[in-house]
Order: sequence, then C-alpha cells, then structure tokens
Amino acid sequence: MIFEGANNHVYELVYTGQWACNDLTTTAKGAPPAAPGSALAGYQTSNNNEHVIYINTHVYELIYTDHWAYNDVTKAATSATAPPADQGSALAGYQTSNNNEHVIFVGEYHVNELVYTDHWANNDLGGPNAGTGSGLAGYQSSNNNEHVNYIGFDNHVHELVYTGQWRHNDLTTAANGAPPADPESGLAGYQTSNNNLHVNYISVDHHVHELVYTDDQWRHNDLTTAANGAPPAALSSQ
Repeated sequence: MIFEGANNHVYELVYTGQWACNDLTTTAKGAPPAAPGSALAGYQTSNNNEHVIYINTHVYELIYTDHWAYNDVTKAATSATAPPADQGSALAGYQTSNNNEHVIFVGEYHVNELVYTDHWANNDLGGPNAGTGSGLAGYQSSNNNEHVNYIGFDNHVHELVYTGQWRHNDLTTAANGAPPADPESGLAGYQTSNNNLHVNYISVDHHVHELVYTDDQWRHNDLTTAANGAPPAALSSQ
C-alpha cells in the first residue's frame, strides 16, 4: 500500500512476513516531495520492477530495481513535450503485453499518456476535455486493445480506446439510462474472464454504478440498489 504522509513524502506499507513502512522519498535520494494531496498509482512490470507514480507539477516515478531511485517522467519525455499535470489530476499506470509502460494523467484538461517503449514519450489521447477532479482508469483487454476511462465536463464517463489508433466513446450515452457521474468520482476499469468490459463509477446520489460491455453493447447497472442495504459511497478520485 502506498500513501502520502503529512510531510509530503511517499510511503510504502509492505508485507514480507510482517508489515513494515518505508519512506520511499527519502530512500530514493534526491526525489522531490509530492504535491499536497497528490494522486498516487503503483504497478509492477514483468521484469519484477516496482513503480510508484506521483505528481509535483511534473509526473515522477519512484522505481525499485534492487534499490529505490526516481525519474522525472515529464522531463524524460523528450520526443513529445509533456504538459505539466493539472492540479488535482488523478493518475493511472499499467503495463501492456508488449512490455510498454503507460502512465495516464490530465494536463491542460487533456488526457495524456506517458509511454515507455525504450524511452519515454507523451501522447495527447484526444477526446472531450477531462473534468476537474476526474478519476482515471487504464487497462489492456485480451484483444490487446488499450482502454483509458475518464469523466468529462459533461459528467459522462468517456473511453479512449487504442485499436491501432486512438478513438473515443461516450459510455454514458452508449449505455442508455446510465446516470451522470459525480465530477469527483473515482473510476475502475477491467476485463473479466468472459471478455466483458467493466467500468465502475459513483453518481451524484453516491450510488456505485457499473457500465458493462457484453453482447456488443454497453449496458448499465446500479450496484448499490442491486446490493440491498449497501450504504452510499464516499467520493475518491485516487
């Protein structure tokens, strides 16, 4: 588990037979502190390296090979200049089956991708602008398509999907009857073993909703109502 401390350092709670706490900012000598309230994201790559992403205007990476070090990923993206991250931007990070690493953030209200092939580069993924406080989710499906989900200023859940090129879908409109998202809702996106795609979000009434892609169409479920007695959800864009 990763979290930001009161001193704006990034910490790790790690279990190796017992729980311990590591100050990753101090351990990765020279790493700048996180911005107050920075989003965090963590993922492991196929070479067993560990990655923790945070924001201090630039997007930074704390990376564990056999020791903790840090990279200014925004600065490293020299082949396509990356904008600074918007204040309050969420983060998402994942690796695809071709071993590329992807870090998603919002800069100048655009959804951007920092991608590592053998070097870092930045892509502006397009689509309508992301709303202030929007959550982000990124994942790869079994057909090798890449999916990035965010909330627009229209409070709709949007999908940017890569199928050889990036294109945009408005999932709220596609799933007839789906309510708008709370503008500060977090997001989660994933694929299940039956190849259905799922995107979860919180609506303005604090119900948890599911957008699910099955039988070649998007549908909507109110999970809070379906789970009788479930309490309203608290908001989180992390």
